[in-house]
Amino acid sequence: MPVNSVIGFPESGDTVRVGPDEALETKGYALPHSPDGPVVKVEVSVDDGVSWEEAELSNDPERGGRWTWVLWQARVKLSIGKHRRILSQATDKGGNMQEKDSVWNLRGVAYNEYGEVRDLTAEAN
Repeated sequence: MPVNSVIGFPESGDTVRVGPDEALETKGYALPHSPDGPVVKVEVSVDDGVSWEEAELSNDPERGGRWTWVLWQARVKLSIGKHRRILSQATDKGGNMQEKDSVWNLRGVAYNEYGEVRDLTAEAN
């Protein structure tokens, strides 16, 4: 399996509430490319990958070994109104990164395109 990350919250199509700073906490998990683990970094983008913010890893991946998956969280700024998407990208200890474009197949085998949620609407809390 290639390195991969998934955004668990929010989900595509969600209406989310943001605070006065227009920030939202997004969460997910990431898995390493098996022999090159663990995951050492996850980044999140709200501008289609133009810029990336590093997420906080919730557990110590080094402690579990090279096959350890990690939980991550990041606060991102979402302007009030419609928002296209949030992307996530993981990097493992071997330097393997998720790709911008990957070819999907029926079973999703070896698919490692950026994690993504789309069609979000942000409302003031």
